[in-house]
Amino acid sequence: MRQFEVQNLPSSFYGHERREPYHLSPGSSDDSTASPSSPASESWDHSSRGGHSTRTRRRRRGGNRGSEKKVHSPISTSPPHDKPMTKNDIYFALDCEMVGVGPEGLDSAVARVTICNWAEKVVLDTFVQVPVEVTDYRTFVSGIEAKDLESDTAMPLEKVQEHVKSILHGKILIGHALENDLAALQITHPWHDVRDSANYPPFMKEIRDSNDSAILRPRKLKELVRDRLGRDIQAQGKAHNPIEDARAALRLYKAERMEWEKLVMKQV
Repeated sequence: MRQFEVQNLPSSFYGHERREPYHLSPGSSDDSTASPSSPASESWDHSSRGGHSTRTRRRRRGGNRGSEKKVHSPISTSPPHDKPMTKNDIYFALDCEMVGVGPEGLDSAVARVTICNWAEKVVLDTFVQVPVEVTDYRTFVSGIEAKDLESDTAMPLEKVQEHVKSILHGKILIGHALENDLAALQITHPWHDVRDSANYPPFMKEIRDSNDSAILRPRKLKELVRDRLGRDIQAQGKAHNPIEDARAALRLYKAERMEWEKLVMKQV
């Protein structure tokens, strides 16, 4: 039997907190569902009219419907305490675009952050203020220009970190080469709650080293989407779209979810 070596970055990128991961049953629906409302409680009054006993039925009513809170928002994505958690509350896909900083722009700084939920709805998409001089906007790949980072809508990195951590806390994080995104955001996520299509063995390519031993290496997201989903992303000559990339990674996970979760359960 051939031995494979998967080359990954240290698990410190994903944090060390140990916690049981979320797992939905195989038969669970992909759609958001609300819990059925409980039957209205009833009370009975006994009164006498004309010598005959009558019963008047009373029905308790709920509170003001107009005061209901939204289940999802760009910052808080957990449902109210009386609502069941659905896949939209548990699974989130992340993608970031970088710009170059430092001499010749060889170092990377996060400049745009996008997060989508299970239904592929965008729950966060913002430009990020870069606190140091940008020496290469990498516009041909990132699609980012100076005006984007200088606009009033661009957020400080600290604020973006707060939003991202609020959305992802206790949730399943999906993406491609997530160690790069997490490092740029300067945050961590528990390894057992990370689903990275760059490091999922069935998605990786096999190469041979100098000793003729098999090694697994990550493949490009564009190649995976074409081969596994039959779709084209990141068109030649066009800048990357982080919304498109986050949704692509999410669809790859959906296609392999059952087998992927079995593999995670063996590792936990």
